[in-house]
Amino acid sequence: MENTNWDPALSKLLNSLQENKNEIPSCTDEEFGFLSELLQSKELNALVNVHNKILNNVKDDKFFPVLSNSMDIDIEVLDLLSTKTHTSKDCKELFHLLQKPHMQGLLCTHDAVAQKDYYPRLPEIPLEVDEDEETVKIVQLVKSNEPLGATIKTCEVTGKIVIARIMHGGAADRSGLIHVGDEVCEVNGISVEGKTPNCVLKILQNSEGTITFKIVPADSKGGIRESKVRVRAHFSYKAAEDPYIPCKEAGLDFSKGDVLHIVSQDDAYWWQARREGDRNMRAGLIPSRALQERRIILERQQREKTDDDNIKNDDFDREEIPTYEEVAKLYPRPGLYRPVVLIGPPGVGRNELKRRLMATDPDKYKTPVPYRRDRVKLTAKSITLSAVKKWRRRSKRESLSSTASIRVICTVPVPRA
Repeated sequence: MENTNWDPALSKLLNSLQENKNEIPSCTDEEFGFLSELLQSKELNALVNVHNKILNNVKDDKFFPVLSNSMDIDIEVLDLLSTKTHTSKDCKELFHLLQKPHMQGLLCTHDAVAQKDYYPRLPEIPLEVDEDEETVKIVQLVKSNEPLGATIKTCEVTGKIVIARIMHGGAADRSGLIHVGDEVCEVNGISVEGKTPNCVLKILQNSEGTITFKIVPADSKGGIRESKVRVRAHFSYKAAEDPYIPCKEAGLDFSKGDVLHIVSQDDAYWWQARREGDRNMRAGLIPSRALQERRIILERQQREKTDDDNIKNDDFDREEIPTYEEVAKLYPRPGLYRPVVLIGPPGVGRNELKRRLMATDPDKYKTPVPYRRDRVKLTAKSITLSAVKKWRRRSKRESLSSTASIRVICTVPVPRA
């Protein structure tokens, strides 16, 4: 009698097995009975139902991790709290709480799930293997809409197809089975010896379902270590329009002003990065600072038809090329208001700059509201470090603010030199 709680896929598989029993002569009655009992078991059906519910829940956006380095942030917070434990009981309590093994174990587990670091990994190759015997391993990856996360190239020494780079957070990286320098021998049973990387890519594009790689492991496996470098881009980039990118599918598009998390700078010309705050944990390729500077210089030379004098000023021009600006997260401290002082000669537009800055975010930037009507007057002789510090202390006492995110903006006139 059929159970209504059975998974439809298991029921269909069981019916197909019963209908084609006679067409499988190698299957004995004992083996057939074992498969039938397994497909009808409550344990297997319960596991399939749990698997289906997890897949349905993961499709909801609210289950995506906000970040994948909570343990690193915990260490940074502990460093900040270590100097505050003697001044505040709350800081002391939080300092001890974040050091508890259960809390740190929870954060490590969160990072492992966010980075999807729970896929099965093959055991390491035993050290007792004969040196003359070439070790080969079989790797199977399920093809999906997500890119493989690896690029290939032809080795200049041996002429073999090898793994050129592993994209951080991609399918190949999460599997832990493919490493930089591994030699690819076969793809789905097709030998790649003598083929170009483009031919191998066509084989991968025409493959469906599970992709089987026959690989000779590299001698050394350098793990990908995620860096903490973050930069702001001063130009826009589209991988599809770049004819020199190694793999257009692996490129990362970004716009001017985006903050990028640089994951790897191992390649001198192509960095691995992802947009800050992006839920997609897979990194993409972007041009490095050196490559982008070289491109801009070449474009200037072709556009302006540079002469000998301009060639001599390459070092000066390089300093003016906008590529990436390194930035860092600044965690606001409650009760601390940061003044922004605009210093410059009269007539350069300090007031206009202040007005535009306040218009971008009125809730974040405010001018000081003094109790008295007298204004701060500083002459050229009094523009010293001590005078600015004294004015900052005075402005902090005389300013009124309602939230911790308010910034104080003032203008200090300085005569022209």
